[in-house]
Amino acid sequence: MSALLWLGGSLGLAGASSLALGLLGLARDRPWMSLPWASTGVGARPPAAALVQAVARGPAVDAPLTRRPCLGWELTVWASWTQGGETHEALAERRVGGRITLDDGSGPLPLALDRLPEGAPVSGLGAVQERSRGLGELGAITARGVEFGEGLRLHPGKGLLGKAERYRVEERLLLADDLLLVHVAPAAKGGGQVLGLRAGPRAQATTAGRRQVLVAQVAGGAALLMGLLALVVGVVGA
Repeated sequence: MSALLWLGGSLGLAGASSLALGLLGLARDRPWMSLPWASTGVGARPPAAALVQAVARGPAVDAPLTRRPCLGWELTVWASWTQGGETHEALAERRVGGRITLDDGSGPLPLALDRLPEGAPVSGLGAVQERSRGLGELGAITARGVEFGEGLRLHPGKGLLGKAERYRVEERLLLADDLLLVHVAPAAKGGGQVLGLRAGPRAQATTAGRRQVLVAQVAGGAALLMGLLALVVGVVGA
């Protein structure tokens, strides 16, 4: 019976550890890990918050920094300055743009990236195209913000406009037929609204992570139950 008790304890410990890892993975990337998959063909009309796999369609636009053709773009602008012999950097602005149509087989869901709800994440777009500019390279510094060439005007956060010595601009692009994971929810006026979007490698990593979390939860729960059963049998048999 001691062997049965030892086996039950080992299975229980392994199961609890696996289950804990699964729950930790679930909590570390909410809501992407915990949202249910939408049933096929409900992305444009979701009955509840869900994840949808889709591809992006639409006319190409020119990216504001590199002028490359794309469906959508994200700019992240960092301001840097030197103070007390140390270099500091702070987020100056993040902006997304482009009009696309998401297609998951349920009909088109038009989406203007610059009309996403405030705080809605857009991540995993293509490789970073980076450009750094100093004050002498700026078109103008006005009360409305800092104007770069190519029609790009920045509105840095409070206190950065007069402090920054250089600006670093990162541009990421959404290309046609990229794999997308979309967080959709019912809209107030019917249809669906997008609360977040992941593309390319980030979408693939999220899908793989969801599988790993599910496996850890199922295997951990099964091992824990088997371990408890073995412990009960061992105690009763003793």
